[in-house]
Amino acid sequence: EIPSFDEFQDAVARATVGVEVHAALELGVGTGETARRVLALHPDASWTGIDASAPMLERAREVLRNADLRVSRLEEPLPEGPFELVVSALAVHHLRADRKQDLFGRVSAVLSSGGYFVLGDVVVPDRP
Repeated sequence: EIPSFDEFQDAVARATVGVEVHAALELGVGTGETARRVLALHPDASWTGIDASAPMLERAREVLRNADLRVSRLEEPLPEGPFELVVSALAVHHLRADRKQDLFGRVSAVLSSGGYFVLGDVVVPDRP
């Protein structure tokens, strides 16, 4: 459903170039596609990911064998950091504005000093 999905995923991964990543957190792992592309650029990084769907995480485990993948919703407490990188693709748009604000505050709390939050998502207008 996302036009230019591969280009979108590549853009999210490219946004992490130049970041020294030892530990990363992904919000909304899905099938593991974003993690796979980011880890190709940061192969030594440890990867922690959350997703509300256990079946999706089972699919992700097929390609992310060494990742710490957890069933958890974006509204719940995040895994303890610090993380040099927090990344999310196509997940945050599901939250209401107030929940996004809360999430962004919690992301800031788990980022290491100088860490990066890469957010790739869609914006759905109120009136098409």
